[in-house]
Amino acid sequence: MYNISRKNTLGIHLRRFKKEFPRKGDYDFFPVTWLYPTDFYDINEYYQQKLNKFLSKNKQTPAAILSANAAPGS
Repeated sequence: MYNISRKNTLGIHLRRFKKEFPRKGDYDFFPVTWLYPTDFYDINEYYQQKLNKFLSKNKQTPAAILSANAAPGS
């Protein structure tokens, strides 16, 4: 239970479940999630794509960047 209650491992598990069960709607309840600094390249790539779309459409989508121990919830 400890493993899934941490936000970084919860993000890992949710991304894995979304990849293993790609049916639309099953795991669309959480925002796009990365683990910093592990996914630094993916974060940059995602936001470069979003910047190009934003300049053309002005649409925002939620995203979450999680670090392992930097900001524990209260």
